[in-house]
Amino acid sequence: PVEALKGTDVSLECDFLGTPPFKVLWQKDRKELKSSKKYKIISEDLFTSIHILKISTADVGEYQCKVLNDVGSDTCIASVALKEPPRFVQRISNLTTVVGEPAELQATVEGTEPISVLWLKDKGEVIRESENIRISYVGNVAVLHLTET
Repeated sequence: PVEALKGTDVSLECDFLGTPPFKVLWQKDRKELKSSKKYKIISEDLFTSIHILKISTADVGEYQCKVLNDVGSDTCIASVALKEPPRFVQRISNLTTVVGEPAELQATVEGTEPISVLWLKDKGEVIRESENIRISYVGNVAVLHLTET
């Protein structure tokens, strides 16, 4: 699939061969598309393209380009997927604990996989796993577990 960030433009292109004249049809989820404020369709010689402007969740799906002439037709298919940057759904909270006791910080993240999580301390010092620190990221939940504080 073609992956794009929300709000960006996406272009799908098809090259074809055959004997003119051609009729070119663009469809999304089997519904015909026409040039509009949302879609810009260009067809020249043996080339056609559709530009999808400011992509949103409504634009995700299967796109089909069908080229016809008086002796037949051919179709090419592409899918468009939305790529979303990571964002916190649930942020970490301040935590007070007793010295020597275990502590755990959790945050929930959403976005397009793969997502990498990095834990930082104080002025940006990277926290790494050690015998007292366990770090995990499973099911969009990032966990920093301190076996003793």
